[in-house]
Amino acid sequence: MHEILDKHTKCVIIFNCANGCTMNKGRKMSITIKDIAKMADVSVSTVSRCLNNNPRISLATREKVHKIADELGFVANNSAKSLSTKKTGLVGLIYQESFDQEGSHTYVDNLCTHIRRELEKLHIDTIQIEAINKEIKAAVKKAQKSKEPKAAPA
Repeated sequence: MHEILDKHTKCVIIFNCANGCTMNKGRKMSITIKDIAKMADVSVSTVSRCLNNNPRISLATREKVHKIADELGFVANNSAKSLSTKKTGLVGLIYQESFDQEGSHTYVDNLCTHIRRELEKLHIDTIQIEAINKEIKAAVKKAQKSKEPKAAPA
């Protein structure tokens, strides 16, 4: 059970944090750096710097903020972070479809899997897009339509 005193509204927010946070009314909420800042009695920018291990912040403050973040089960929101930094940390893998002699994508699939694993080690997300030839796409749609169940005659 945690309590946060909102200095602006003079309200106390009470919530539990076990497998997701719930406010006392039972609504789901996610912990933000604003919540951590209130509990640590520091500014939001200080929390951000602590979570990014900025050396300008004292070790004691960084430890305090990290402890509160861990207790609350804080998970950084990469979408929110990318809005403020204007960097997504996302790499797109776009490739033209290619089939080997057996009609599979084995080489390209293996290459993309290897690239994605290496980028994961660097904490970089990937998106994989296959550019499909129009004729093949039309043939796939035609095959899918032929497999659709037909309505029984009345």
